[in-house]
Formats: sequence, C-alpha cells, structure tokens
Amino acid sequence: MMINKIIDTILPSRCFSCGIIVSDPFALCTSCWQDVKFLTPPYCDICAMPLPFPSEEAQKCGKCLTDPPIFERIRAAVQYNDMTGKMVMRLKYAGQIGMAVLMARQLAKYAEQEGEEALLVPVPLHWTRMLRRTYNQSALIAQHLSTITGQKYDPFILKRRVATKSLKGMSGKQRGEMVGRAFEINKAHRAKLAGATIILIDDVLTSGATSRACAKTLLKAGAKNIILLSWARVMSAA
Repeated sequence: MMINKIIDTILPSRCFSCGIIVSDPFALCTSCWQDVKFLTPPYCDICAMPLPFPSEEAQKCGKCLTDPPIFERIRAAVQYNDMTGKMVMRLKYAGQIGMAVLMARQLAKYAEQEGEEALLVPVPLHWTRMLRRTYNQSALIAQHLSTITGQKYDPFILKRRVATKSLKGMSGKQRGEMVGRAFEINKAHRAKLAGATIILIDDVLTSGATSRACAKTLLKAGAKNIILLSWARVMSAA
C-alpha cells in the first residue's frame, strides 16, 4: 500500500542493535548477526549443553545421566554474550518490545517440535514489577510464539506471589532458596494443567533456579511434563 511505502520512507526499519537501516523491522543487520552465537548440535538431548563430538544417536551429558533435570527438555536459541545480553536488556528495560518477535522467531522451531497441544506459559513477574515495567518480556515472547506456531498460550496460569529481590550475583543455591516458594497456580486456570505438556518461556537461563521453581509448581498442579525454552543461555549455567 502507498501509505506503507510512505511510512517506510519516513520511518525506515532499523537494526535493533546498531540502528542501521534494514529491510526487516524485526531483525539485526548482517554485521550484528555475526556477533550472535547460536546454540546448535552436537548437544545433550535433554539439557542441550554442547557435547564434544557429533553422534547418530541421541546423547546425554554426564550431569543429565547422574542428576536428571526436572525438565523434559531444555532448549535455548543463543549463547548469552555481549550482543545477546544487550538485546535482552533493550527488551526488558528500553521498551524495544519488537525484540520479542525476533526472539520468538528463533525459538519457534523448538516449540513446534512439542506439538500443537503444548501450552505456552511464560515465567511471570510480580505485580509490583509489572507496574514499573508495564509488560512481561517472557509473556511477549510467548505471545509471538503462539502467533507463529498456533499453540495456545496462557500468561495467567502461573503467579509470582513473592516479590523476590534481584538474583544477580547469587550462587545457584542462594537463587534456589530465594525463589523456592515464589510461585503459585492461578486457581481459575488450574484445569488447563491436567496432563498437559507445558512449554515454559524465559528470556535468559542462568542457574535455572527460577525456571525450576516454576516447573515444580506446574508439575505439582497436574502438568505432565515441562519443556523450557529460553532465548539466551549463560553457558556456565547448571
């Protein structure tokens, strides 16, 4: 349409990172994409941590063999680094909500592998933080994933009943203690969990303490299994 051409001329799409003009309104420029490290096989079939060599058969890392995680599977699109961390910060704090579209596009292939009946559930924010930020970045990613994959999503199943302080700088044990009882199920939505496959959506996987607390709450309420999808992963994370 002519109006769209006029808008594109006056307000052209720009790279989310450096601001250079790009053709896709929800993308990075070619140069900035080169600073994004995607997580690809060979990796553990369960936790997706890199393995040293490829194999024809599904493999598990040593940790998943000796101490299986609560999740059926964990997948992340990219490694957390300066570029992908900056993208997360701009989504969370700078109002660049279009970044959620880019992230959802990269996670869609993993969500689609779980089937149409899987339910997308974002890691929730406490209402006090929602007041300050006005949106939940994980819910935005889940919403766009739902549009791409056709899977249903419910941003209200999980509630964060405790306004925990920032987990930055804490050990894995400290994080676990902090968020252990932070979540609960919204009773009005509880029936959706019976026997359900839940795709839990988060923006960054660090120690996994928050996502594990969410998963325990969902499983206790009747969910069958939990798949964790995260845009970025800190590679030292457990």
